[in-house]
Amino acid sequence: MCGSSLWEIPIPGFFGSGAVQDVAAREGPFGAFSKGAITTVLATPCTGPFMASAIAWAVTQSTSTTLIVFGTLGLGMASPYLVVGVFPELLRFLPKPGQWMETFKQITGFILLATVVFLLSFMEPTAVVPTVALLLGVGLACWLISRTPLTAALTDRLQSWALAGAVVLLAAVVSFGWLYAQDSRVDWQPFSLSKLQQVAVDEGQTVLVDFSADWCITCKALEKTVLHTQRVQQAIAASGAVTMYGDYTDYPPEIERTIRALKSNGVPVIAIFPGDRPYEPIVFRDGYTAHGLIAALQQATGGKTAKPSQAVAAARPALN
Repeated sequence: MCGSSLWEIPIPGFFGSGAVQDVAAREGPFGAFSKGAITTVLATPCTGPFMASAIAWAVTQSTSTTLIVFGTLGLGMASPYLVVGVFPELLRFLPKPGQWMETFKQITGFILLATVVFLLSFMEPTAVVPTVALLLGVGLACWLISRTPLTAALTDRLQSWALAGAVVLLAAVVSFGWLYAQDSRVDWQPFSLSKLQQVAVDEGQTVLVDFSADWCITCKALEKTVLHTQRVQQAIAASGAVTMYGDYTDYPPEIERTIRALKSNGVPVIAIFPGDRPYEPIVFRDGYTAHGLIAALQQATGGKTAKPSQAVAAARPALN
């Protein structure tokens, strides 16, 4: 975001003032020290993420090791100046300022986005969509802040930051408080046709199958607001239905064939297989409601309910 000019982080006004520039331009040890300090501050946003781990390790070591690490960091940051000072002719090879700097800045923005993709690859699949939603909220917050110039009144800037903070907070609640449902189906069995055959056909038990995918936002919203609510979970437990989860995230052939057999082209799909007529499933395609699911469960079980002890035992893991 910052690299593509949507929102740029300006340098502190103190370091861009004429007085500081005059001090840095002086000759002698004090001028050299001032120039190095200013260069370090200005380079921190770029080098900070890479130096943070080294500095965090260094401050926990002995005094000599800490000084060596910080000295090495300082030498590394000063090395371009030292090399050019020893070999002034190298100045001929330094690129001249121009439009290429703007293009380079924008390209680095895409590199930052590629870094986000790289980091997302290490996350569990169920957290990817909520994380992207949170990043979208952060991007919107940055955009809101950028619309208020730094020269605006303090009250205007505080209002802008307050609104941006509220947007980030709302995005966090929506993404990880609503879209993220890591443990909502912990007690559900993984779906397979052989397991369905065993439970529904051979044992005559009613089976409810949730065909969903980690990349399906509609599925996650329905699961959070309907399927895994207390009312529906209590109805499932009272019916004695066995619950299964058909994970369509990686398009497994068996689940894809089953979805097609249920006359649907994708997820979300809820299929309820009555124990006394498993070949006549009640199917909800593209969406469902709590009232519809409860009514379907009652229809599938003929209004029968499980024994109280069984219902309580089945409901406990879902409602905790």
